[in-house]
Amino acid sequence: MSLKLSKYKKLTNSLKFFFISLFRKILAVPFFVVTLFIHILITDVYFGWLRSSRLGHFTADIDAALSELAKNIQNGRKQRIILIPDSYVCNTFVLELIRRIVIPDIRLIIKSGGLWRLYLQYLKKSHLFGHLYIQTVELSSKFENILNAPALFKITNTERNLIYDWLTERFNLNLNNPFIFLHNRDNAYLPNLSYHSYRDFSPKIFIPVIDKFQKQYNFFRGGVLAKESLPHRLNCIDLPFINHSDKLNVLAQEISLFYFGSDSGIHSLSTVFRKPVGIINFAPASYDYIRRANHLALGFIPKIMINKRTNEPVGLIEMYENNWINLWTAEQFCEFNLEVRENSQDEVINYFEESLKIYNSDLTREDIATPEQEEFWKIVTHYQPDSYGKKLILDNCFISPSFLRKNSYLFTR
Repeated sequence: MSLKLSKYKKLTNSLKFFFISLFRKILAVPFFVVTLFIHILITDVYFGWLRSSRLGHFTADIDAALSELAKNIQNGRKQRIILIPDSYVCNTFVLELIRRIVIPDIRLIIKSGGLWRLYLQYLKKSHLFGHLYIQTVELSSKFENILNAPALFKITNTERNLIYDWLTERFNLNLNNPFIFLHNRDNAYLPNLSYHSYRDFSPKIFIPVIDKFQKQYNFFRGGVLAKESLPHRLNCIDLPFINHSDKLNVLAQEISLFYFGSDSGIHSLSTVFRKPVGIINFAPASYDYIRRANHLALGFIPKIMINKRTNEPVGLIEMYENNWINLWTAEQFCEFNLEVRENSQDEVINYFEESLKIYNSDLTREDIATPEQEEFWKIVTHYQPDSYGKKLILDNCFISPSFLRKNSYLFTR
């Protein structure tokens, strides 16, 4: 008897879901007909997905999408863009900054709620109304849209004063020294993404940098949650263990000279404020992505891939020939008897010094375009040819010259 009731309950639930979905689709048709009428006769109307559950997509995707739209507005025609966020918003202050964005002839409208998200799904699949949907997520790969574009995300002077007031009240810092924003990835923030653990590293890697430049710079160690605290340093604010504010992490990046740390989504906040970005401990599997990311004005240094059978580092050609360049989970690395090793303290401090020189224009593109640099990207573009492989050095995609000199095995194996 209970089995029959269970089957009956499943059937009724399925029918209920079907009729609710059908009813919503029927309601959506007149809504989109009216929208299409407005779109054709009065003003352009578009709908886009605001991927608010992940900070990197939340900021970089919409920044790239709107920067492209701003460049391509034609005939002075007004546009209305209705952005629909996920059910979860990872940083409410970022949502506020998006609401503030001002672009001539574009008006942003943010609508939340399950019905709006459902309508968005219909739009993506619709042949009749699909052109009203803008690909805000797919545009995230077009970082050239933001390379020379003005910053769309802006904070107020009041907000900027807020963080300086907080720093004055809480810490004994020399506020004449500029700030640099540091970040390391670990699994405290998103424990459900443990399969990305090969991207994690300890914050202790920053200590030599903080100590060496204690008289010239202050540092923020960013993040809302973290597994491991930094040893106390007078010139470093360890935000995850002092203040969990989403807003403070945003403001801290806006007042910093540049970002230096992991390739986690938080670095996109510096990008939207048009701050230079330098990445350490970059995952080898992401070389194809990194060469597209020409907004990384300070370049990057990768982790070292090790063949555990031989205990030898793996060169670029070996990575490509064995298709190890496309490993994206910790389990896959184990399957092929591979591991990735963090950058050494010497590699990080040498790269940080180079980043300072690049920021201060003391290290030029000619200095970076060494024979080793050219050889590295020649191998990458041989195995992954596309339009991005033409002028990699002239774009901002490069590896630290000191790292390449030390790790010449990358292009000799």
